[in-house]
Amino acid sequence: MGRALVNFVINLALEQNSNCACQLITVDAYSQSLNFYTKLGFKFLSDSDKGDDTRQMYLDLRPLMNTAYDISA
Repeated sequence: MGRALVNFVINLALEQNSNCACQLITVDAYSQSLNFYTKLGFKFLSDSDKGDDTRQMYLDLRPLMNTAYDISA
């Protein structure tokens, strides 16, 4: 279910790029969810929150935008 929700947000962000620029998706991930987001391609924003209850993570959409563009061209 979690993967489906994240994929929905990714697809929505990619669709919205025709109207506005959206380069990153960010999350404040709970420590028990870090592996989930890492497997989906999210990266840590910094190490300053290491050991905290939540960590800031991001997913760069540019590779996905380039792939979507290449496929449609």
